[in-house]
Amino acid sequence: MSETARSAQWDARPPWWMMAAGVGFLLAIVGAYRYGTPVVAGFVADHLPPAIVETLSEGTLQALDSQVLGPSALPAARQSELVAAFSRLRLPGRAAGQQYRIVFRSSAELGANAMALPSGTIVVTDGLVTLAGDDREIMAVLAHEAGHVDHRHGLRSIVQGSLVSWLFAWVAGDAGSLLATAPAALLQAKYSRDLEREADDYAADALRANDISVAHLASFLDRLDAAIDKSSIAGSTLPYLSTHPATQERLDRLRSQ
Repeated sequence: MSETARSAQWDARPPWWMMAAGVGFLLAIVGAYRYGTPVVAGFVADHLPPAIVETLSEGTLQALDSQVLGPSALPAARQSELVAAFSRLRLPGRAAGQQYRIVFRSSAELGANAMALPSGTIVVTDGLVTLAGDDREIMAVLAHEAGHVDHRHGLRSIVQGSLVSWLFAWVAGDAGSLLATAPAALLQAKYSRDLEREADDYAADALRANDISVAHLASFLDRLDAAIDKSSIAGSTLPYLSTHPATQERLDRLRSQ
């Protein structure tokens, strides 16, 4: 190749600064999505009207009742005892204005489990009550679930998973579109390790405020983790209902508090 041809080929290439700018632009897009999406999702979750949050939660509970949940076999007196014990807990954060509702269900598929809906309804299975060796362990689990509600984890997860469609529906005021897709989206969401740790920290603060040892949450999660190994719940088709993984890291963090 002649010197003239090589020079022409070089001149046809984009200048180095254009290539650097292109790479920088792509990195900026990735960074905006990685770090900006959670911020926007949190904003949307915090500003959804309470009526929409309540309707979303009721729709999700109805879906669960038709798929994997059945009536509780716990005596009414036992249910009332646990509800009263939870109502006496002093909870931190936004919980001062949060109304919680504890509902009990049976579920052969889910075994020992609990989940919090965005409205503040907390579903507790009979299996969880049976597995607990102490009512303080049940209170610890309920405090953990309250942490998910307080931090809007459920709402943030489903909004973040379909941010564009949620933003469009929210700005357009299309509540019908939100409510039609939200229950299914919530059931397919799954908390990240960061969100689980955040709920753990909330529960730890709540337990200490009520003179309950944080070790009760760690003990129950440890026992629950052992029970999951022998249960089909590990393969649940509803990620949101998958029992919170009691990783050694989580257990160590709780026991150190």
